[in-house]
Amino acid sequence: MDLKENCTYVMHNFKVLKNNGQYRVCDHQFKLVFIGVTVVRECVLEDIPFRKYRFARFADVLAGQFEPGLLVDVIGVVEEVVFGQVSGKGRRVVFKLKDLSQQLLSCTLWDDYCLQFLKFLDDYEGDGPITVLLTHGRIKEAQGSYPPSVSNFFKVSKLIINQPVMEIQEFNEWLAELGIEARSGFKSHGEGSTQLSGSIQLSSKEPFFGKTEAKTIDDINTISEDGDVDLNASPQALDKLLGYELAFKIKVQPKFRNFAVLKCSTDSSLINVVMDMLADAEQSLSVTADHDPLLGLPLTPTKRQAFQDCDDEARTSQISPAQLSPNK
Repeated sequence: MDLKENCTYVMHNFKVLKNNGQYRVCDHQFKLVFIGVTVVRECVLEDIPFRKYRFARFADVLAGQFEPGLLVDVIGVVEEVVFGQVSGKGRRVVFKLKDLSQQLLSCTLWDDYCLQFLKFLDDYEGDGPITVLLTHGRIKEAQGSYPPSVSNFFKVSKLIINQPVMEIQEFNEWLAELGIEARSGFKSHGEGSTQLSGSIQLSSKEPFFGKTEAKTIDDINTISEDGDVDLNASPQALDKLLGYELAFKIKVQPKFRNFAVLKCSTDSSLINVVMDMLADAEQSLSVTADHDPLLGLPLTPTKRQAFQDCDDEARTSQISPAQLSPNK
């Protein structure tokens, strides 16, 4: 409570430790830790400069050239709002930032930072770029096909959006000088987009895909193991699906030789993305009954759900093989 930003102090009786924590705010070898006898006294020291931001280059982050656990500052212009969740726990918004080299970096803001960002977008009536400066951001390392990203670090970070600070003004001047186009509005990305608030509409790709990898049916069958069929989800309005082209998100359970459908979509943009992700999409469309791991089971039809319900999470009820239909 005694420390205020941009004020200077004389402090005594610190404990000196190695700066080797899981997350660090600077790369100094040591850190000073307050103990019971630490004394803090405000003192005007004009020779101490104000804090200078050390912005991470997006190209370095995407190439994995960063020190894990070292919190960084980032600045960029908002290119696209991808996904948002404002109800319940885990409120977050995901958007893409573009820097002066026109590299795109995914940024996630949680809880109060999420609400601050969305409130700004709701209230924003300008037609210029939306520039975001985030201090002490945490870099999340790449996972599979997903590149590194950045997010706020608990309540340590500071979020500055289009405020008249020198760094944002200089960034916007460079944007104009380099002729980099910056979007000032966020339109719907097609059918299935979710409207969070006001005029903000978010892409449906992020909630559909999550951290799922695209695989052909042949690929899925190769990871099956021996075991009993123990399905956790009922078929999704199978009669009405005949003739449709859909993108499916499934949960593979090799132990039970079971593939539970979590979500499906008729959105052509999602289907095209899945097709692009597959190494040989045509092969996945020519799968015959020989690949069906459930063939030969004495199956009968089961109760089906309406097609509009097929985007829900898989049911938790257990369904025996005798309840399945072999001809769907």
